[in-house]
Amino acid sequence: MPGGERMKIGDLEAALDGTKLELGSALRELKLKKKELKEEMLQQIEKTWEQFGKTWEQAGKCWEQILQYLCPLLVENLLIVEMLFLVEIMLLPCPFHPEFLLYWVLQLCPCL
Repeated sequence: MPGGERMKIGDLEAALDGTKLELGSALRELKLKKKELKEEMLQQIEKTWEQFGKTWEQAGKCWEQILQYLCPLLVENLLIVEMLFLVEIMLLPCPFHPEFLLYWVLQLCPCL
């Protein structure tokens, strides 16, 4: 193999390594942002539950408030909602059946 071709292959390998590093860094940053967003949403859910969810009569308003906050945030950040996260939300103390909550999530977030 002539020296010029080896140099080109070496350049390509170096560029590929650089791209891998950039992608790895971007992926770590995305995972961190997703984690921060998830924590922010859970804090908002807890705060809303504390404010509105103390009684059965107020539970509907509580979940309406939560979903009104949650759905635009998801749309704004173009996140794919993991089913596990939806399950986490549905396991919070709420008198409504999980299918009811999922129905409203899908109604308020048609992008899902």
